[in-house]
Amino acid sequence: MSAYEVPQPILNSPFEEPKEHWHIVEGETPEQRLGPRPSMYFYRDPKAKPEKEYGTVAGTAIELKLVNRIRAQVKKWRSDGYPGVTRTTHELLQWWRRDGRAQRLFFAQLALGGAFFAESMFTRVSDASKVALVSLVRQLQTWGFRLMDCQQSSHHIKMLGAEDIPRRDFLDHLGAALTLPYRQGHWQFDIP
Repeated sequence: MSAYEVPQPILNSPFEEPKEHWHIVEGETPEQRLGPRPSMYFYRDPKAKPEKEYGTVAGTAIELKLVNRIRAQVKKWRSDGYPGVTRTTHELLQWWRRDGRAQRLFFAQLALGGAFFAESMFTRVSDASKVALVSLVRQLQTWGFRLMDCQQSSHHIKMLGAEDIPRRDFLDHLGAALTLPYRQGHWQFDIP
């Protein structure tokens, strides 16, 4: 097991806010911590020499303070019963998150306008997540989505066509995507 591997990678239900996460620091033993993982990204100087072994240098962790503040505000908004929403929106939120729903929403599942924000996919069958991701991307393209935020760059994601882009470009793409109409209702794939 490498320094970045943990004995039980999945700690939380995909349908609820994460209750704990793995805190992983290069050269230290991974530590299980309470609460969701703080939002951050890892910066590596593009002028630095390439690593000899893929995945050996994580880079410098940069906290996304605004994202963490928004998460805390959304959590409070949810726990306070969604203050400020219309009666119809409140009823929809209750309907989507009701107990016993046959197809529960993933906690982090989110699409806004023409942007889709992805979280990790885990499967019990080798390479099934690759097939799922390719299918999802094809469907999003068919629907006119302009951006899929994969959260973190990896060799796996890049093999499937993802690109690292500068933050300024990301914000430009996001701004354009948010002007597109929102896809509403139950999603069903309609690609061949």
